[in-house]
Order: sequence, then C-alpha cells, then structure tokens
Amino acid sequence: MGIEKGRLEGIQEGKQCALESQRNAARKLIARTEMDDQMIAGIEELPVEEVE
Repeated sequence: MGIEKGRLEGIQEGKQCALESQRNAARKLIARTEMDDQMIAGIEELPVEEVE
C-alpha cells in the first residue's frame, strides 16, 4: 500500500513538473515572439485560457 501511494505521488509530481516546464516555455514564447496565444497554446499543449 505504501509503495503504491509513493508511486502515485511520484507520478503526480512528475506531471506537475512537466506542466510547470510547459508554462515556462509559454512565458518565453510570449516574451520573445509575436506568436498569438492560440499558437503558443497549441505548441505547448496548454489551454488557451492559461496562456492568455
């Protein structure tokens, strides 16, 4: 039971880390390019609302 819980927590942490990485990449694209929010959302696989 404890091993399974630890594994699930590790998976969740990994997903959170990947999401933060996508957000950081989107911030860089916003700052350094003239791409619109929809294009950046598509590239980073984030919701358009989050990129806005």
